[in-house]
Amino acid sequence: MVQLLVDTSTITATDAIMLLSLAGDLRICQVVDPNKTVRMELPLQYWSENPFL
Repeated sequence: MVQLLVDTSTITATDAIMLLSLAGDLRICQVVDPNKTVRMELPLQYWSENPFL
């Protein structure tokens, strides 16, 4: 997620880490399977434009 923020905006890696620590939401997706899965969510209001379109 840090690399995605750095690649799609003008912020540095340090700023991206600080933004994710304040506004990001880390969630556990599955715990039953031996392969654990987590996801990081960041509201669209923190993106200057939608990088996924």
